[in-house]
Amino acid sequence: MTCIVALRAEGRVYMGADSAGVDSWSSIARADPKVFRNGRYLFGCTSSYRMIQILRHEKLETVTGSHDSQAYKLANQLQALFVRQQFAKVEHGVAEGGSLLVAWDDVFYQLDSDYQYARYREDYYSVGSGYMFALGALYANASLTPRKRIRQALSAAVHNSGGVKPPFKIMATEAV
Repeated sequence: MTCIVALRAEGRVYMGADSAGVDSWSSIARADPKVFRNGRYLFGCTSSYRMIQILRHEKLETVTGSHDSQAYKLANQLQALFVRQQFAKVEHGVAEGGSLLVAWDDVFYQLDSDYQYARYREDYYSVGSGYMFALGALYANASLTPRKRIRQALSAAVHNSGGVKPPFKIMATEAV
């Protein structure tokens, strides 16, 4: 349960996240952020705090090539990392991980639990339990600054979803 938002603007990617840690019956704001840097990559993660911890602390190899080629290589690197760290659930030869957004330069991708990557035509996207509310707000608030757009999108998710909670953390990639 969470809400992660990515927004491409001003030659960079802005990413924001809530702080909810949710189990079946409770929700509490956690101090460890869901949006963070690892090397050149900016991550925003859902699914598991264990996945977040792995991605925050394990050194990642910088990949090269076209943006899609980089996303493909990064997805394979993360799959191998999650299997090595025994985070990925391996069933019938398929390793399942978690859902996340990853950005570098002025591009962002969604990586899904089956390690497929997606790049969207819109300049924004969201994942997590509050994603639909955030997407609606991002569509409607295009005249605001990037940080205000993200804050408003996350606030809409808090208002409409029991699994999203402030405070919010917003970061950005380096401008290209």
